[in-house]
Amino acid sequence: MKRLLGLLSLFIALNASAIEINSKLSGIWYNQDQSGHGLNIAVLDENTTIVYWYVYHIDGTPMFLITVGQNQGDRVSGVTYYNTGMKFGEFNTADIVETEWGTATVLFEDCNSATLEYSSNVVEYGSGSIQMVRLAAVAGLKCTDTPLHGNYNGSWAASGEVGYGFASLFANGDMVFWAASDSSAEVGIGQWWT
Repeated sequence: MKRLLGLLSLFIALNASAIEINSKLSGIWYNQDQSGHGLNIAVLDENTTIVYWYVYHIDGTPMFLITVGQNQGDRVSGVTYYNTGMKFGEFNTADIVETEWGTATVLFEDCNSATLEYSSNVVEYGSGSIQMVRLAAVAGLKCTDTPLHGNYNGSWAASGEVGYGFASLFANGDMVFWAASDSSAEVGIGQWWT
């Protein structure tokens, strides 16, 4: 039974491991209490993520901030810019004026929650943090917090011993675990953990 509990501890530890940035985190993110602005996150590769922040200037006019960030574990950080000068319909790249706005970091807590931390070079914007949740994901990319998701499903039992064993299922990123705990019974008495 000690081996069984040890194995359960290993599965739980792996299930609780930190999230790593990958394309499955790409999508639309926002704060439910601050509807009207948000992030479009595009993970380009294992090193680089672009964060588009749709927000507003101090005067209330729309502002579009762009951060090309470096991925570091569970976060992406980089210098944040905004562009001015181009006119709709003309799209002359010679008209672009790129201005450094500050820095931004997105810290991913899990597949559906993150924190945006920002610090502006412009005093009026200041610095702060905003809790974010996923609004939409990229079609076909299922994010899971569990590195074991879809990898280890099955049943294991001690040979010749009734009542010892377990079954696991990693579905939708969640672990379901069952262990039989009464070795004196012909059929083990089980308990479910999720």
